[in-house]
Amino acid sequence: AVEDGAFREDLFYRLNVIPIEIPPLRDRKEDIEPLAQQFLQFFAAKYGRRLSGFTDAAIRAIQSYAWPGNVRELLNAVERAVIMAPSDKIGATLLPSGHATSSGPSSITDGLPSMEEMERRYIEHVLEVTDSIEKAAEVLDVAPSTLWRRRRKYGI
Repeated sequence: AVEDGAFREDLFYRLNVIPIEIPPLRDRKEDIEPLAQQFLQFFAAKYGRRLSGFTDAAIRAIQSYAWPGNVRELLNAVERAVIMAPSDKIGATLLPSGHATSSGPSSITDGLPSMEEMERRYIEHVLEVTDSIEKAAEVLDVAPSTLWRRRRKYGI
């Protein structure tokens, strides 16, 4: 960027006092599970979820995935899984797995829930953390009658 003129050379040298190189997450397999557990605890508390951890299959999935987005991708994947988890453990279907490292459109969507499934889980979650249908409808930004219809549709 300095050579291209897109970054000031003097600023580069000011910031480049002590270069810190961190290997990609795929090269630090031993860090993946502890990071995922820490993120799970953080997001479970943030979203008021009572989760006891990952299933064995979920641990295998996160260990076998290459994490091209590094720690940020792991963080986002765990947050999504915490929000979407239908039970007290996060299963492999909510997380990227080793086969997702190949290119192609199917690798992006493998294991992801449908929009209806996401809506059903989100409605269940909001109903769990609110004390009334009216409050849940307010959080969801829908009319209470809409929430009643969706509850009936999803069997909630």
